[in-house]
Amino acid sequence: MGAHAGKVKRRLRCSVILEAEGESMYAVKLEYQHRTNGPQGRTIQVDTGSMAAAIGKAAREFLKSLDRKERFDANKNGLTIVCTKASEDAAAASA
Repeated sequence: MGAHAGKVKRRLRCSVILEAEGESMYAVKLEYQHRTNGPQGRTIQVDTGSMAAAIGKAAREFLKSLDRKERFDANKNGLTIVCTKASEDAAAASA
C-alpha cells in the first residue's frame, strides 16, 4: 500500500449566489452634443452597489442605444454625466 492508504480524499463543490445588501438606486443623466439637434440625452435609473458601477452600466446602455452617427458625435464631443442617488432626488423633490 502507498503512503496515502487509509486517507480519504474529498472534493467539495460549492456554488454561491451573492446578494448585494447595500444596493442603491442611482439616476444617471447622460448628454452629448448632436451635430444638428443640439444637446441630446436621457436619464437612466440603475440599481447598483456603487456610483462608479452605476455610471458604467448607464453609459454602456446609453451608447448601445445610439446609432453609428450619434455614437460618433458622442465620442467626438464627449459625454456629460451627472449621477445622483435616487433617494436624494426624492428628498429634494419633497423639500
